Amino acid sequence: MRRVSRKSGSDDRRDPDRGDTHADAGEVARLRRELNAVQMERLRLRSELEQIRVSPLGPLIEPARTVRLVVVRYLGRLRRLLFGAHSRMRSLTTGRDPDRPQRLPPRLSGSELTWLVSSRLRRGRGRWTSSIPPPPPSPDWLTPILVDYFGRDGSTVLMALLATSPEIAIDKRYPYERRYFTYLWRWSRLLGRTDWPSALWTKDDMVSIAQEQAPALLGPPPWLPRVLLEPARDGEPISRRCFELAWAELSARVGERARSRDPSGPEPSHYAEKHGNTWLVDLRELPPLKLLVLLRDPRDTHASTRAFEDKEPATSFGIQDAWTRADRLDGILERHRQRLRWIAGLLEDGQVPVIRYEDLSADLAGVARRLERHLEVELRPEALGSDELAARHGSSSADGSGRWQRDLDPEIAERFNSELGPELEAVGFSR
Repeated sequence: MRRVSRKSGSDDRRDPDRGDTHADAGEVARLRRELNAVQMERLRLRSELEQIRVSPLGPLIEPARTVRLVVVRYLGRLRRLLFGAHSRMRSLTTGRDPDRPQRLPPRLSGSELTWLVSSRLRRGRGRWTSSIPPPPPSPDWLTPILVDYFGRDGSTVLMALLATSPEIAIDKRYPYERRYFTYLWRWSRLLGRTDWPSALWTKDDMVSIAQEQAPALLGPPPWLPRVLLEPARDGEPISRRCFELAWAELSARVGERARSRDPSGPEPSHYAEKHGNTWLVDLRELPPLKLLVLLRDPRDTHASTRAFEDKEPATSFGIQDAWTRADRLDGILERHRQRLRWIAGLLEDGQVPVIRYEDLSADLAGVARRLERHLEVELRPEALGSDELAARHGSSSADGSGRWQRDLDPEIAERFNSELGPELEAVGFSR
């Protein structure tokens, strides 16, 4: 009977007089993903064709690398045919996916290759924890707060809570995913990157300022060495100095904006944004910051994600774009495995606040008091008490703890339990 009812409802939605916006949104999202996949494959083929050309140092330099990548890709496919998903796990733990289109670095001349080798021998210089002293503390420089999250684990509610403090600057447009710190950091690092996709970014793209009118793509300076961008005498890279200047300017503008709104109010001292995959980042390379980590049972996260995607097909949390084939669950499980192991270490160390979803849902005021002590700011959780945001993301019993037991397919639940058992127990979840 339910199948008949669903079919009838589906037919109703397809009525021309009523429109089918729900189905149309899903179809548009699917077509966009397919178009992106086609474009990436085209770029991959173009890059490989470029690498086959004879390099200035002989025919074995770049062509050899192309052949190696092709061999690795097909060996990966062969391993999966013979051994199944376990070979996929090994490739994911190394951070490489043989099936995913790879953008090859540009062909280098002999002098560029020599410079690149010597510069990589000096890798590690310029970190914030190196011998270069960090900039002196300044009340005008906002301290970044990174909220590490997975998706459907309360990140939007936590950001809304942080936004209740006048001391924390946040772009308050829902769902709080405009990442100024990440953008400026990656933008400044372009000056020091020595790799770039030659199919998308070449020296010909830097002929004229008038090319700015073309699609807004900007990569690292497409030449080596970069004599005028070399580190200063104290070893400080120009990328770090550019970030300092940009972040100081952003901080000043945030302060000016706050004073114009409330001249007698407190000055912003922090800036917060969501941040994914923090365990893959070398935090020693970043300026001093505060880290907050969200933790929800991965099984509940997956059940909630599936339900949300059924309701909003155009939304994928980046998951459908990252894993578009049958390996989607494999990739999700591996990402959870890495993240849970990282969180287990944080819990043992006790220096980074790990905010559990259950606490965020049931005791928002308690979470606020904990964060106030850690961040030395004042929060107002009562401001979210009647807010639709809190009701939608933090207090729904249907979306709470343990929903996987009724909403997750038994086979998928068993995969989570069997493949993530030790990691679940390490952070306090039972199988």
